[in-house]
Amino acid sequence: MSEEARGDVAEQTRALAGRYERNAALLGAGDVVVATVPGSGSSLFGTLILELGFQHLDQYFNILHEDGSIDTDPAFAAIRTRMSGYAALDDGTRSTPDDGRARFYRCQVPPAGFDLGALHGAVVLVRDPRDAVHSLYQFLGKYAARQGLAEPGTFRDFLASTGFNGSPPVRAWTDVYAGWLAARPELKRFAVVHFADLKQRPVEAVTELLATLELDVAPEVVARAVERSSFEAMRKHEDKAVATLSEKDAPDLRMMRRGKVDEWQEWFTPEMAPYFADPGLRAVAAELGYRWEGTDR
Repeated sequence: MSEEARGDVAEQTRALAGRYERNAALLGAGDVVVATVPGSGSSLFGTLILELGFQHLDQYFNILHEDGSIDTDPAFAAIRTRMSGYAALDDGTRSTPDDGRARFYRCQVPPAGFDLGALHGAVVLVRDPRDAVHSLYQFLGKYAARQGLAEPGTFRDFLASTGFNGSPPVRAWTDVYAGWLAARPELKRFAVVHFADLKQRPVEAVTELLATLELDVAPEVVARAVERSSFEAMRKHEDKAVATLSEKDAPDLRMMRRGKVDEWQEWFTPEMAPYFADPGLRAVAAELGYRWEGTDR
């Protein structure tokens, strides 16, 4: 990557960081923050929320304003097109969610900057860190070159690099979730949603989430939302969408790549264990239900 390209990327990064801070300051009563990291199933979760009839905002896609209006950043239009829930809103084939209901806001940052006590609540959307980090690596391998970003190299190169939030990927995973777990006492409602549950027991997982957040949705609406948000349904939509994208928008990139639980078992070896051995990572992962010792698979 040229020095000019690096400068452009740095400027874009600073501009986005400023947007995130402004967005966070404008959230309050009626808003549910969805705290997650890349590769953890946010496309699936966002589609579920939209299918349930709620508004779903995103730190990348949306620009919030003090007058209550919301803009969509055209830079992310191609990504939104791949996601069936957003595409149906953008092309007018689905009605706009009722703004009188709670709205969900996805972010990939720690809780600093949010008025936590004013929020309706927060959801931690989490996936095994080995799967989340590897999924992000697969995504960036296709996306980076077309956006003028440095390609990630080997997976080991990626693990040692500075990733999202200005930290190596494993450290960023730890920091985001540690921050939100520590903020739990300040929040009125707090739920943890595991990617594996959304895949393996979606109706139960969504029903439990709604109960924790004290949001009423009819069981038949939950069942329909789960059906429309299945990997097969979302992949079918994406297959159709990518046929219309330019090379710059990476038609070979997949938001819905495999959707597999415990994919790490296919590549995690004793040689990879040191990259996931940080005590801070282990502690946060264990609190969220993920435990592994030494080089055990």
